Amino acid sequence: MVPFANRRQFLKLGAQTAGAVIAMTSLPNSIRLAMAGEQPPADDQLWLEPLQGSEALSWVKQQNQRTLQQFAQGRAFPQLEKQVLDILNKETQIPWVRKYGDYYYNFWQDQKNPRGLLRRATLDEYRKPQPAWETVLDIDALGKAEGKEWVYHGSQPLAPEYRYCLINLSPDGGDAVEVREFDLHDKRFVEQGFRLPTAKSVVSWASADELFVATDFGSGSLTHSGYPRTVKRWRRGTPLESAETLYQAQPEDMRAYAYHDDTPGFERDYIVRMIDFYRQETFLLHANGEQQRIEAPSDAEINSHRDWLLIKPRSDWQLEGRTYPAGALLAAKFDDYLAGRRRLEVLFTPSANQALSGYSSTRDHLIVGIMQDVANRLEVLTPQGDRWQSRPLGVPVELSTVAAGGIDDKTNDYFLTVSGFLQPTSLYLGSLDEEGEPELLKQAPQDFAAEDYQVSQHFATSQDGTRVPYFQVARKGLRLDGTNPTLLYGYGGFDVSLLPSYLGRVRRPGWSGAACM
Repeated sequence: MVPFANRRQFLKLGAQTAGAVIAMTSLPNSIRLAMAGEQPPADDQLWLEPLQGSEALSWVKQQNQRTLQQFAQGRAFPQLEKQVLDILNKETQIPWVRKYGDYYYNFWQDQKNPRGLLRRATLDEYRKPQPAWETVLDIDALGKAEGKEWVYHGSQPLAPEYRYCLINLSPDGGDAVEVREFDLHDKRFVEQGFRLPTAKSVVSWASADELFVATDFGSGSLTHSGYPRTVKRWRRGTPLESAETLYQAQPEDMRAYAYHDDTPGFERDYIVRMIDFYRQETFLLHANGEQQRIEAPSDAEINSHRDWLLIKPRSDWQLEGRTYPAGALLAAKFDDYLAGRRRLEVLFTPSANQALSGYSSTRDHLIVGIMQDVANRLEVLTPQGDRWQSRPLGVPVELSTVAAGGIDDKTNDYFLTVSGFLQPTSLYLGSLDEEGEPELLKQAPQDFAAEDYQVSQHFATSQDGTRVPYFQVARKGLRLDGTNPTLLYGYGGFDVSLLPSYLGRVRRPGWSGAACM
């Protein structure tokens, strides 16, 4: 949770968010040229790039002032602002966690710790309304001690002991990070441990004493987009300059990186060449150093689950006389596929009103999220020999947004998040080995009496006959005579659909209903 202390910070967030939407709507010319393999011309707007640059901050201040003059007038604004700030600063929001070994780790920011705390708790402790967290790393204290305003950009633990991890620290909140090895047991940085200077690096564990490193190695090591194109294997105790070069992408590519799949019994190393945002090539790195490309369309997403290869093409794919549609989820025996035996099992096929929203793995299963008429449902897919079986996974609330993710690769436990128009975001813990409802662990605050309202789904028919689903949220017993004030909101673009989300944010007098499309 990021604290917002005043109007300036709140409006600045709004300006940054609006900028992100504009960027999605119209890609900058430099990015489009880079994606096309052309060298972009000189950019006369580079003064906007530095996050703390005086010119950029001055420009943002001017835009914020324009916003204040236009919208921050009248008696209602201070009240509305206070409601929004109170919501953003609530310390009762869900502390999301990831399991590493025996602990569940959370990164938390509040008014007292604006840069954040990396902290942990056992599952029994996490179940409590007010867990007694153990602080692992205080980013505010670290910055004060080193005279830097560090921004935490995540960590990568080393399996299976989960004692050591790589901490990413950004000096200004940008893409460039400094990477340091950290001891989670002793709660300190490792002396003479792995450390990389600030750069747009992609670093991951290859083994306890080796890293896969893609970083700025000097002249010619970056793409035209400014990201690493060279991937190396770096051994502990040796200078970075002596690291073994594994792969080099083309200058016009977006970037390259490598990673290690540490699933017990199915450990594999991969190299990824990112051509652009939507195209990539994935190579299996064999123990003898041989690199074998996984033959699939460049726009396909490639993953693995134990002895299975998973492929999700973004466009129709013709293979051996058969067409697999865009958005399908396909599976093949990993070793057979690399040996040229391309027998694909279709795990999911999209249709006019349903699409794959994502999937996650546990030890023995895949949990697949399916969006049907902009409402979510879940299925559990389980390999049985050379085939897969499917069964539904129940969710606590209908007409809601749900997502499930495996907790680790040693169990079939999973986290389930549920959010509906009338239900605050809720976190559940379940097991695919057990029957019954998942356990409610955490729930965001309820901001209004949900029992006074109801949610229903309807369909509007467009001029071309397409049935467009939408949700209606209204007071129970509301007379639908066309005279009620109604908020209409809709969005659809860039493969992003408007899904149910909790409405307990800011309440306005006279609100009767909402229609979300």
